[in-house]
Amino acid sequence: MRHLSSRDLSALSASLLLAMTLVLPAAVLYGRNTAEFTFRAGPLFASLALIALVICLLLYSCQRLIRRSSAFVLTNALIIGASFSLWLRMPLHTYLLGRNDTLISSFDPNMLNAVVLEALVMVLPLVVAWRFRQWVSLNAWRIAGAAICTQLVPLISPALMRPQSASQHFEYTVGEGQKFAFGSQDNVIVVVVDCLGEQLFKETVNEYEELSELFKDFVCFDRMTSPIPSTQFAVPAMLTGMEYPPENGRDLDDKHSRYLKQAFSADTSLFVALKKAGYRCEGYPYVLQTISYDPALLDNAVRLSSHSQSRRTLLDVWMATTTPYFLQPLLGNAYFSVTDRFVTPGEYTMGRVFDSHDSAIYRRIQAEARVGEDPKVFKYIHLQGPHVPIATDEYLEPNLETSRIRQLRGSMLILEFLLEKLQEFGLYDQSLLIITGDHSERYTPEVATLIKRPGAKGPTLSYNAVPCTITDINHTVRAELGLAPADESLFSREPVPSSGTRELPPPVIWPVKEWTSQRDPAPTKPYAALQNNFVIRDGQFFLAKKEHMAYNQAIVHFIFQNFADTDARWSSPELLVDPSARSEYYHIVFPPEAPNGIYQLFQRVKTPAEVIGPQSDEAGDYAIPATDAVETLCLPRYIWLKNGAFTLHRRHPTLDRIDLMPGVTAEFGLMQPVPQVDYSNDCRLDGQGLRLHGDSWLGIHLPDNTAGMTLRLQTAIPATGQMVLTVKAGNDVIHKQSVSNKNGTAHDVAFTVPPGPFTNGMLKLSFKVKPRFKNRSVRKEVPVQLKSIALSVNATE
Repeated sequence: MRHLSSRDLSALSASLLLAMTLVLPAAVLYGRNTAEFTFRAGPLFASLALIALVICLLLYSCQRLIRRSSAFVLTNALIIGASFSLWLRMPLHTYLLGRNDTLISSFDPNMLNAVVLEALVMVLPLVVAWRFRQWVSLNAWRIAGAAICTQLVPLISPALMRPQSASQHFEYTVGEGQKFAFGSQDNVIVVVVDCLGEQLFKETVNEYEELSELFKDFVCFDRMTSPIPSTQFAVPAMLTGMEYPPENGRDLDDKHSRYLKQAFSADTSLFVALKKAGYRCEGYPYVLQTISYDPALLDNAVRLSSHSQSRRTLLDVWMATTTPYFLQPLLGNAYFSVTDRFVTPGEYTMGRVFDSHDSAIYRRIQAEARVGEDPKVFKYIHLQGPHVPIATDEYLEPNLETSRIRQLRGSMLILEFLLEKLQEFGLYDQSLLIITGDHSERYTPEVATLIKRPGAKGPTLSYNAVPCTITDINHTVRAELGLAPADESLFSREPVPSSGTRELPPPVIWPVKEWTSQRDPAPTKPYAALQNNFVIRDGQFFLAKKEHMAYNQAIVHFIFQNFADTDARWSSPELLVDPSARSEYYHIVFPPEAPNGIYQLFQRVKTPAEVIGPQSDEAGDYAIPATDAVETLCLPRYIWLKNGAFTLHRRHPTLDRIDLMPGVTAEFGLMQPVPQVDYSNDCRLDGQGLRLHGDSWLGIHLPDNTAGMTLRLQTAIPATGQMVLTVKAGNDVIHKQSVSNKNGTAHDVAFTVPPGPFTNGMLKLSFKVKPRFKNRSVRKEVPVQLKSIALSVNATE
């Protein structure tokens, strides 16, 4: 009996050690990052204790079944050895990767050394436990006790040194229902672009010269510094005018929570000062512990109803920490892994690697921008900007071969659309707009800050090198609104010429106005989209010169063509583009003799043969004479001429809707009107078809009595793995099918038209492509490129 009791104690000790080894990393992770989660420690630790108890009892019960067997000693020793293997593996994991939340989804040759080293480290305790199994089993309770006490040290130490903060982010979050609803009279908008450092901003403006035109009414303060260059310290300083005391350190602990509460409740806080002035005050941070979620200060503060995102994040990082490298690829698609290391404050999923925070914002602002019911609105909005992960390009499209500059330019698309909508709503002139960084991309203090005062006008972006800090943003906003003395504004100080700006030659304007009747053949498809940035200034159309060609020297001319009558077209003189001029615009004056109608603008670019030079054949035996390279590009806007004035439109402005009839195929392409369909504003029609995101919708105009007929869609879906395409009509799922990359990107989708009736005769569909399994390597939001759509009477047609 005594022998059995000893084995029970060994079994219980080994089971408890393995259970604690598995569970304690989650507790330590939370203890070291309390401010990054929205739930408190009590419920978490209770849940972890329950999980540890269940694991312990399961292991103990399994060992009891063999307690009289000769296999007990070996099993008991190996459980203890496995505990030490996992325990040793965790610091090794962090050391090898430099972080503790990275999963590998396949056997990458670059990771082979790490996998082998980890396997050797993990095998060693198992070998020792097997070799000395009798002694290990006999002393299991001593070994387990010493190991568990040691593992508790990193959990207890932070708890003693840094108590849990009293921040209200445990109870409140931000509601985003009015994120893009602007005040009907006055707007104060502070946009923080994460990592907007001075040098990076200037390099981006130098690369994309049209930004100088976009921000022509702004002043860039390029000698501004962020005293504590970290988001959770910089943003409160700029919004409240109160810096975090440096003697308190930089931990996001109770001191930091008290600072947030005190700073945001002070009379100098923009949330307090502007609320007293009658503004609706809203804040939309990117990460937690950035602003105070006090409902008395924040009009969009709402009671936190779910902690699921924080729980998933904790689970994700915990599993990445505890799962050995060599098991992760073997688990493959079944590996349960969600979210990324960033925890956003709202109950929305934003921070994924391939569906970036800014990509989601760009789609939302296009669909949701409107004038709200409040006359005065103050908003703080935070963009990802060039912050890691660097995974989008200048069009905010997923792209792993991109750069910080390209990703920053993509984020600027949001600002472009914001300024455009404010102008459209008639709110731009009276708006106070601030665009600033919280720190540089290297987490150094130098940041760029752009400010547009109400009524400000300028020919181009100007610079001011007056020394200042981000707290001056708070003072400037209040001073410009008359809520503080005028001398607190940065604009009250003597401006300092910026020595850091790049001295560029003035823009070269290429006039395009001497049109002649075109007798050559009309441009034919396929032609590419002309992606050059354009501006309309004083009723004149300017197109930025951005020919990125291999030789950067070309002969350019434009073709202006009536959309309905291709025989009515005009051609401009040829222009020899000077490759040395970096900042150029084409000033396009449309033919005055062109009658009212819908037109297209083409750019034809010819690279002369003498510039290209002879090319070698594949064998390299002799040179092939070069020929002129000609490329035709089309401005992806319809130009509507009416009585000498023009407007630009993404869609054909006078298109009459018609029903999609059986046997008719509606094709999608660049500048291809499709009267049979309608679609949401966040869709994009280009040479690849109609691009739909997960939140997009497609409306198909159908005749009566089409229920039971078959809709056939030709699509291109760049699936990265095993995916599932779901088609919904409203909230009803009407079709599902598997999608993979085995057969390329082309996929035929066919389903039965559901029973009507449809609102206004339009079947409204949405498309979502999601991974079949939740896996970090296939989380990318996959768009659907719709090539064509047809209606048939039965499935065989």
